Amino acid sequence: VGIDTTAQSYTLTSTMTCLHDTMKVKFVAPPSGVVEIFAQIYFDASRRFPVLGLSDANATDGYSAIDFPNSNDVTNEHVQAGPPSANGDTMLHPHWVVTGLTAGTAYEWWFAAKVSGGSGGVLRWGGTATNQYPPFIMKSTALPSATTDYAVYG
Repeated sequence: VGIDTTAQSYTLTSTMTCLHDTMKVKFVAPPSGVVEIFAQIYFDASRRFPVLGLSDANATDGYSAIDFPNSNDVTNEHVQAGPPSANGDTMLHPHWVVTGLTAGTAYEWWFAAKVSGGSGGVLRWGGTATNQYPPFIMKSTALPSATTDYAVYG
């Protein structure tokens, strides 16, 4: 999202919110029932701690934590970075490993964010001019079934 389009931004609050209906990933669960979700976005920290999560409802309908591996699993919400300086701008590259999916079932999840307290910090993506922001990227990768020798989850 944001390739060759006007730069966009979202100022975070202390409420977990889906940023935009287009900031999503859609996939079919692999035979293992395990995927890794990856995202990339630029963060103007303003001395805030970003918390990112996955929602099974879009921005129009409002945030709803995904139900995997547990019902309404807000444990998928994680602090992604601590501000190293007064501003602390950084690229965020969150990863989630999600288990317990039903093989062959289509899932659609949206990117959500907040700050750990108060408000402030701005997520930024895209641009049509030099020195603007990279696009927002979100993707899923099928992971293998867990075995005792490799791919142990949990």
